[in-house]
Amino acid sequence: MSRSLIFELPQKKWEIDTAGHTDKLNSCVFRKTTGWKFGTAKTRKIKRGKMKTKYFVSTIMLLALALIPLAFGGEDVLFPNLPRITVEEVKKKIDKGDKDFVLVDVRDSGSYAAGHIKGAVNIYYDPTGDPMNRQMILMALPMDRLVVAYCDCTDDGNSGAVVDELLMLGYDRDKVSVLAGGSLKWVEVKYPMVK
Repeated sequence: MSRSLIFELPQKKWEIDTAGHTDKLNSCVFRKTTGWKFGTAKTRKIKRGKMKTKYFVSTIMLLALALIPLAFGGEDVLFPNLPRITVEEVKKKIDKGDKDFVLVDVRDSGSYAAGHIKGAVNIYYDPTGDPMNRQMILMALPMDRLVVAYCDCTDDGNSGAVVDELLMLGYDRDKVSVLAGGSLKWVEVKYPMVK
């Protein structure tokens, strides 16, 4: 069975057909297609070396982008090397009245107001915002207590970015952590949120 990838470059449509060929890029047959119907598209082979460099580079880039999810398919979180703490551990700390940690909710103020974990402070993480302002706010967090950041991302993306930034600002690795699963996991295990 033939496997092919169709993609569109500026003013051109290309199909990469790898059926019957090895996985080496130079053995692929490149075809210029004139239609989107698979059975009726008129094609002509392009001789190797005659393909313009920019289209060849674009082809390689698109193939690389298509393979990224396959390469990282086993990872379900961003920043997998950052320290993590479970929702159960945080719940135990809250129930004990432990004051040796700070919970940081990195969601926007509307999400924070709708419901947050008891005792959390809201420091909105805006990746497009001014990094100097963000760093000044993050530096106000205590360095001698555990800082646990959480968001509502399934991949802990925003909280991971905040913890990564705290590490770059000089916080000890054992004093920062990402709440694994964030507020979504917290709600999933039916722990209370406060308003």
